[in-house]
Amino acid sequence: MHKPSLSRGFTLIEMLIVMSILGVITLMGIYSLSGTRARIYAQDCRSTLQMLHTAISTFAIERHLVRGAGVHMTNLYPRFFPKPTPGTCPASGAAYTSQFTYGTAPVCPSVALYTNHVWSPSQSLSL
Repeated sequence: MHKPSLSRGFTLIEMLIVMSILGVITLMGIYSLSGTRARIYAQDCRSTLQMLHTAISTFAIERHLVRGAGVHMTNLYPRFFPKPTPGTCPASGAAYTSQFTYGTAPVCPSVALYTNHVWSPSQSLSL
């Protein structure tokens, strides 16, 4: 009579195959998430630039200012901008300027390092 062999677990080859497949899946996940932080920082920076532009424009229109007039951050807070300072770029930590010109879009202080931190009034905020 033939005795069936008892299988007590996985063989070494099966374990190596499973581990290599899991490693490949993990690397694919890490690779796809590697640019997420940079995209979030760029989106946050562009969002702040758009809020500043809207606050500057609203202030200038209410005060009947001409294009090229200077607007300081103290004019915008608290009615037009929610914070007393414009804050910092999330990617580099460089502070935004506090003096703006009506009719000119605000610029990220880190635009030389991060070219996707640019916003203009004619573009949307989509990624």
